[in-house]
Amino acid sequence: NRPVTLLCTSDEEIGSHTSREHIERLALESELVLVMEPGMMDGALKTWRKGGGGFDITVRGRAAHAGGDHEKGRNAIEEMAHQILAIQNLTDYSKGTTLNVGVINGGTVSNVVPDECSIEVDVRILQPDEWQRIDSAVRSLKPLLDGTSIQIRGGLNRGPMPFDARMKATFEKASSIASQIGVDLKASGTGGVSDANFVAPLGIPVLDGLGAIGEGYHSEREYIFADSIPQRVNLLSALLQGW
Repeated sequence: NRPVTLLCTSDEEIGSHTSREHIERLALESELVLVMEPGMMDGALKTWRKGGGGFDITVRGRAAHAGGDHEKGRNAIEEMAHQILAIQNLTDYSKGTTLNVGVINGGTVSNVVPDECSIEVDVRILQPDEWQRIDSAVRSLKPLLDGTSIQIRGGLNRGPMPFDARMKATFEKASSIASQIGVDLKASGTGGVSDANFVAPLGIPVLDGLGAIGEGYHSEREYIFADSIPQRVNLLSALLQGW
């Protein structure tokens, strides 16, 4: 007869800045946290996740007429191009670290030397100490073109969720419960982040990826298998009753 708390949040995709406080507070009051992120295609739970953060970077230059005063301008887009190459080169697949410049804005019309350019950078890390390397390198970026400047904002949003001894024990208990309803539970992981990344560092058992099964996330091809819904509901029910 233990109480069950249902927390529905709406800001996970934009960083959980508002809901994080509530997630962590309720997690600390709980014996187990179940996260209804989609399951893997084979039904596996997500027992490890990369950490994630990002940067908003703005370069400012000097506007000028592209025909009559080209030499007086300082092209912010040109400067940003240099910075983008430096940022992308920080990616290290061997360590599970990736940087992606996913958004860029700059300029107004083609006959004006652009005086501003901005980018949004997504960062994913598997090893916790990689964030220090990335953060230091990004904040150390210097302009290459005279007369330009760089402004950098951002930071780490969620640390990695490792498959450590605590997670291993949590998964093994869940697997034992699942076997009682004929489910052979598997463990897997992903480079995506979720609110489970906030819970794991608190030392609270957490199981992630209990939602419906599908693929194509964040694209027009996104879908779930309808027949996976009752299967996952049965698994969720078994975990709630058996924990």
